[in-house]
Amino acid sequence: MFDFTGRTALVTGGASGIGHAIASALSEHGADLILLDRDGDGLKTVASEISQKTNREVQQFSVDVTLRGDLEKVHENLGEAQPDILVNAAGFNCRKPISELTEAEFISVLNVHVLACFNTTQLFTVGMARRGKGAILNIASIAAYRTLLPRVSPYVAGKAAIKQFTRATALEFVDKGIRANSVSPGFIDTPLTQQHSDEVRKSLTDTVPMGRFGEPYEIANAALFLLSDYASYITGADLVCDGGFLSK
Repeated sequence: MFDFTGRTALVTGGASGIGHAIASALSEHGADLILLDRDGDGLKTVASEISQKTNREVQQFSVDVTLRGDLEKVHENLGEAQPDILVNAAGFNCRKPISELTEAEFISVLNVHVLACFNTTQLFTVGMARRGKGAILNIASIAAYRTLLPRVSPYVAGKAAIKQFTRATALEFVDKGIRANSVSPGFIDTPLTQQHSDEVRKSLTDTVPMGRFGEPYEIANAALFLLSDYASYITGADLVCDGGFLSK
């Protein structure tokens, strides 16, 4: 159904979780990959795993996506071989009450979720615009719609900003043939949610109408659709993948 042969996808946060799942799915459907993550060892493992499985090219760059200079080096190293797909999947959280959060901690979460999206979009849409075609997918969250837990103020602020930034991106680049959409996952079984205790995980599962956590590959399936030509008339949209949570 999906054929990404001849296309190159740059995926941030590609060493684990949803980023890893999306990168794997794209490669399995013919795309070459450029993976970015600050976890250099994890990145090497994932890149080797994917390339051996799919026999596709997988470039890897161990960088901090919050640093403009790191991203500029990647852009420069790629030369004319710029991506025509951009997936912003890097993310992390800092769980503290607002009264205990430092300014630096709050900004560090926003930088990973929002500043990184801005910088990758600004840098890697240049090649897309030159070719007159491209697709961007940003990973938001149902936290952009509803505060799910206490002590996550920077995370929910960042995810809400991603959703709105995606819409603004879609409007600005529509005349250049570039589409921009986001996916808002619910509770997905990733290293981020595996940090919760069994008791917390069960309490979260109990709130999901489908009665379970989602799997990373299920978000990757949604990503494949939005990044493919099957979604050629979709831009500025947010696809919620939450097992029915927000429908309650």
